[in-house]
Amino acid sequence: MPLLALDFGTSRTRATIVSVDDGRVQASPVLDTPTVALFGDNHIAAGEVALMTAGVAGHVVVHGLKRLIGREPDDPLVQRICAWHDLEATLDHEGGLLLRGSEAPDIQLNDGLRTVFEQINEMLLLEPEAHPTVVSVPDWYDQAQRDVIEHALADADIEVVQFIEDTTALALWVSRTRSGTFAIVDAGAGGVSASIVSIDKRSIAIKSTASTSIQGGEDLDAGLADGAIETHGAVGRQLVRHACESMKRELQSKESVARRIRLPGGRETIEIENWQLDLLLT
Repeated sequence: MPLLALDFGTSRTRATIVSVDDGRVQASPVLDTPTVALFGDNHIAAGEVALMTAGVAGHVVVHGLKRLIGREPDDPLVQRICAWHDLEATLDHEGGLLLRGSEAPDIQLNDGLRTVFEQINEMLLLEPEAHPTVVSVPDWYDQAQRDVIEHALADADIEVVQFIEDTTALALWVSRTRSGTFAIVDAGAGGVSASIVSIDKRSIAIKSTASTSIQGGEDLDAGLADGAIETHGAVGRQLVRHACESMKRELQSKESVARRIRLPGGRETIEIENWQLDLLLT
């Protein structure tokens, strides 16, 4: 039976259909979509559509849905999201995180997750039935967070048969061609995980693992945006954050990056320098 392989990332989610034919593993082309959800009046959008609508008054685009799963309303990460979008956090009747604002629609994160997974379902042209799926998750994910993911996937007709940690998945990839003892590091948008693994022809042994859900790429984007330009209002902050996310990539090869963007009050130039990124990393 074909298997859906799903890499549920903080910034992007990737999926492919894997099957085995005569002992050979075959995979469909990998589909890739941003792990973001847009909450508007009476509707939710996900992926590229959500990004294209960022900055529209009355709409809220939430990045890093994966990092918010299982967190309490007073969690520092949740409070930072609330500050950016002028929201308040509480729990819904099912114990899920609910964000509310005077000029924004109610944001139920579980609904956003379901919409992301439904989009994956549609992009893969899956039949309307439960599909067995292996999902890679960060090493810092606990059982409660996995349960939320499993429930949201089930709502999108995707059946989880196994979760696998990101560093374990990387170890499996390395084992195809190499053996020995390795340090495997997964520096993602949502956090950092590292494992010491021993690989031989018959087995993979995880010797030790350490992980944290802070100082990932999402935190860097927010830190750069906080220092880039003073702006007021949720719409302006969303636009600055989007700009800093793409500018961050250019800093890999440049000492500084400047960009002129349109804000609610008119056009402004924002500039970030390499030392600012280095400071956030340290």
